Amino acid sequence: MTSRIDQGARAWLLKTARENFWRVSSWYDLDDLVQDGFLCYQRTIAKYEERDYVTKTGVVTKKSRRVRSRKHIMSLFQRTYINHINDLSKLRTINVVEHLAFDLVVDPAVEDIWDVMSPEGSDLMDFEKLIGEAPKILRSLLQAIVADGSQFLLAAPYRVRRCGRETTNERLCRLIGADPAKFDLATMLKQYLRHEPIAA
Repeated sequence: MTSRIDQGARAWLLKTARENFWRVSSWYDLDDLVQDGFLCYQRTIAKYEERDYVTKTGVVTKKSRRVRSRKHIMSLFQRTYINHINDLSKLRTINVVEHLAFDLVVDPAVEDIWDVMSPEGSDLMDFEKLIGEAPKILRSLLQAIVADGSQFLLAAPYRVRRCGRETTNERLCRLIGADPAKFDLATMLKQYLRHEPIAA
């Protein structure tokens, strides 16, 4: 059963699709986003509108409406479509872990890329020394960051709670099991990597 979309819902759908297209434009067409809106409308109508219901005895009756008001149906449709767009925009970060590629001109005679990035004898790129000299809390954080599999946790979408999105500090603390109320790991890590004094 299909239901025709009314003019108000159609106008809102087209406006919302155009306004939110930038969020998915690199892998999704505007026409597809609009078509998804029509599908969300049909799904909402199918779920909440009155429809025929056949009992086991074969008697056809009208199933009572769960939602009677067109205004309520419209708000349910709006919420369904906005949630769909949010899910689409998060798909990119959930499914694809994109790594940054640096365009470096490397001499073919040089085998190790780190030799090109740091001058001879420089310890700036020596990760073992960097981790070894770090304060204890930062040492465990740096070890967790370079561990296998941590890139998926760091690239995952931030958790969303009632009071707002998870902060970077909360994510870093969660990575090593530290209390974000006691430690500001994001600031401490920046200060350590810049060779600045670390605020306790």
